[in-house]
Amino acid sequence: MKNNYYIYIAVSAVVVLVAAVSLFLRWGSDKNNSDVNIPVYVSPTPTSVLELSPTPTFTPKPTTKTVNPSPSINVQEVRTYRQWAEELDLTSRRLAITDDTCTELVPSNATYPNNTQLMLDNSYSNKSHILKIGGREYILEARGWLVTTFSSSQLPAQLPIYCGGIELGRIDLE
Repeated sequence: MKNNYYIYIAVSAVVVLVAAVSLFLRWGSDKNNSDVNIPVYVSPTPTSVLELSPTPTFTPKPTTKTVNPSPSINVQEVRTYRQWAEELDLTSRRLAITDDTCTELVPSNATYPNNTQLMLDNSYSNKSHILKIGGREYILEARGWLVTTFSSSQLPAQLPIYCGGIELGRIDLE
């Protein structure tokens, strides 16, 4: 019976020791956790309100290095009427109104490849005119001119040329 008494004491001591070690380890691992429930006793007052505010957290945003392209300088000489007229007249790409009444255009009928630059020239006239070519209007000041590109998504295209109510000719794009 004396041996049983020592066994009960030894088993009890081991159980108490295991419980103490597990509590020690649990309390030591929960120091940084907010799950630890420690009872707090607050005597309530009728005017106090307990408010919990969340703790802000910082979330770093990934940084991406953006490359800002440096602007390039494109120097191009402004071309004069004479330079345009000489260049485009060689290939018949200068459409000139030859009088103040806007009844004649030289050349009046021409065929060009798609995306062709043409000069609309009103330098012989003392009056401003509006040329309507293929549904688009071009305002030409007195003694004025402009260079534009003619193109169409559907080829071949026929672009009639009007000045006022008079048809002066047609541009065909291929």
